Amino acid sequence: MTEDIIKAVCAVIYGLFGDGYKIYTEAVAQDADAPCFFVLCTTPSINRRLGDEYFQKTPVIVQYLPQNDEEYRTECTDVFEKLSLNLDMIPLEDSYIHGLDLHGEIIDGVLNFYVRYDTPIVKTKEPTARMEKIEITQELKGG
Repeated sequence: MTEDIIKAVCAVIYGLFGDGYKIYTEAVAQDADAPCFFVLCTTPSINRRLGDEYFQKTPVIVQYLPQNDEEYRTECTDVFEKLSLNLDMIPLEDSYIHGLDLHGEIIDGVLNFYVRYDTPIVKTKEPTARMEKIEITQELKGG
C-alpha cells in the first residue's frame, strides 16, 4: 500500500510539473539536478482496530529543490501552493484517498511539504477446514 501511495503522489507531481522536473523516490547523492522532487515515506504505522481490521498511516514528505538560488522563496511558495491544492486527494486503486495534515516549511532553501494518507486495511484469513460430520452420544443417569 505504501508504494502505491508513493507512486500516486509521483504521478500527481509529474502531471503538475511535467518532464522538466526529475522525481526521486530513493536517496540520491549530491548530484541531484535542480529543479527536482524527492518523495519519501517517513514513518509508516499500522494500528489494529477491531478483529481483522487495521488502519495504516502513511506520512509522506515531498522535498522540492528549486532551480533559482536567489529567488528560492518565491519558487518554493508557488510549488507549495500547487502541491497543497493537488495532493489533498490522490487516485488510489479505483478510488481516491484524502491527504491529511498538509503543511510545509522552507529549510536551507529547500521546500519540505508534508502530507499523511490514512487507509483502512482488512486482513484476510486462510479458510479453515470445517468438520464434515459429528456424532454425539449422551446418556442420562437415574430415572
